[in-house]
Amino acid sequence: MMVKYIPDVNSWQLLFVRCVSQLVTMVPIMVLGKHHILGTPDWATRWRLAAQGILGGLLLLGIFEAVARLPLGDCTAIFFSAPAFTMVLYLIWSPYF
Repeated sequence: MMVKYIPDVNSWQLLFVRCVSQLVTMVPIMVLGKHHILGTPDWATRWRLAAQGILGGLLLLGIFEAVARLPLGDCTAIFFSAPAFTMVLYLIWSPYF
């Protein structure tokens, strides 16, 4: 909603504020729980977590840009069609894994 109601704010700035607030809340939890900041020592898991974080950030940036540039009804229709695309892509890729 902030993207629609504050048109002067850039989507990159919103993403930065969200990332910083997430970092501020998660680092104390990781320190108190004595978790390693990079996750498990398994490199395959670390690469998957890094890829998930990067793709999640790009998705969020795409959502911010879509809400800023498209009508809200079109954005929600696109967002709610994501599970259908996920199922189709799963059916295509599942025989290979």
